[in-house]
Amino acid sequence: DATDLGSVFIGSENHGYSVLESCGRNMRSGRWHCGITLETPGRQFVFMCEQEQERKEWMEAFRAIISQPMTPEDYSNEATLTRGK
Repeated sequence: DATDLGSVFIGSENHGYSVLESCGRNMRSGRWHCGITLETPGRQFVFMCEQEQERKEWMEAFRAIISQPMTPEDYSNEATLTRGK
C-alpha cells in the first residue's frame, strides 16, 4: 500500500492532542524564530515559522481542528496513519 509521506494525523484534545508555542532560546538561530509544537499521543512535531503572525495563523488552525470531536472517519484515518509505526 502506498502511504503519504509527511502526514500527521491531528485528533481532538480529548484524545491527547495539543498545540503549544515554541519560541525563544530553544529555537535555532537564523530566520526561523517562531515555532509550534504539535503534541500527539505518540510523539511531538515541531513546525517552524519565519514570523509571529504566521505562527498565530497556524496555531489558530491547529486549535480549530483539535477542538472538534473526532468522527468515525477520523478514528479510521488515525488507525490507518498510525498502523505499523
